Amino acid sequence: MSTTEEWIGQAGERTEGFLIGLRDTSSLHLTAIDCLEGLFERNPDRLRIGHRNIIIIGHLALYAIPVKPIMAAFLNPWANRSDLPRIEIHPLAGWVRHHSSACIQPPGASDEPGPDTIVAICEALLADRSLFMMEAMTTFRNALFRTYGYGISPITDVLTSFFEQRGAQIDLASGEIVVPGSYSWKWHLQFGDPDVSGFTLHSSIRDGPKRMHIIDTGEIPEFSMSPMDCINGILYHLRRAPRSLLNPNDDYHDPRNNHEFRVAVARVWDPLRRRMEEQEAAEQAEQEAAEQEAVATLFPPSDEDEEGFIGNGNDAAAHRARDVMFQRMLQFDAARAAANSRNLQEE
Repeated sequence: MSTTEEWIGQAGERTEGFLIGLRDTSSLHLTAIDCLEGLFERNPDRLRIGHRNIIIIGHLALYAIPVKPIMAAFLNPWANRSDLPRIEIHPLAGWVRHHSSACIQPPGASDEPGPDTIVAICEALLADRSLFMMEAMTTFRNALFRTYGYGISPITDVLTSFFEQRGAQIDLASGEIVVPGSYSWKWHLQFGDPDVSGFTLHSSIRDGPKRMHIIDTGEIPEFSMSPMDCINGILYHLRRAPRSLLNPNDDYHDPRNNHEFRVAVARVWDPLRRRMEEQEAAEQAEQEAAEQEAVATLFPPSDEDEEGFIGNGNDAAAHRARDVMFQRMLQFDAARAAANSRNLQEE
């Protein structure tokens, strides 16, 4: 029997294998639905179906998972391509119109049957205190921060533990998050001012007086928190400051690269002030060298210049043009020095 004949003869086996695979997949879905049913039965007071949502009553907040997109995904996954449903997050006090939302993907959810993923999400939200502490759950924590803020609320206990695990402390009486930095510094992220969209950043050394550096971190791109950053990113950078400010990098989201922040710290920390002065002097010397090279390229010295006398009329015109260029350079340098002086006075 030839290879082709053998391949054709096995068509029935391949068809049977395909159908068995579909039946097995359907069986996995049915098993997962049974698990979901059991979860509802075990948590009748905290897990139920509302008008349009699966309702989960957590320890930290109320959660709603829209039913319609879940049913549409199972009805025809090709016509209804979608990610995991976004979860509405409401305060424990009750449902609100302007709520926060988060996308939660439990570990391994992409490898599970669809109903199993829904089971995993519901179980995670029922145990939301543990979910809050998971490193990857930044959008979930951010949604709760937007819901409650940093003051006393249902998330206070887990928020305190979250900061302690990262070496920081939250002082509810003073309304601030205290982050230990390098060289015995402490950074104080103050919250609670309705006119401030982010934090007000202060520092202190060995419990000395506080020095304010930034009145509103929400107005500074390097300190603004994207949904994926959470406050964890700010804690990471402040724990390394002020030492890290001595060596800025090219990372746009790194606070050490913000000029306003560096200048504010340099006012009270001489090592950074000296480093910034050295960098400014080096940049100015490099710019002056580039300007001199540009003038030399435009007006190269003639043979007559090297012999100490002016030749024909063209050489005289070149000398006059060069004098004009030097005068402009001097005026430019004087204007730049005046601008720098004004900037230092303003800072």
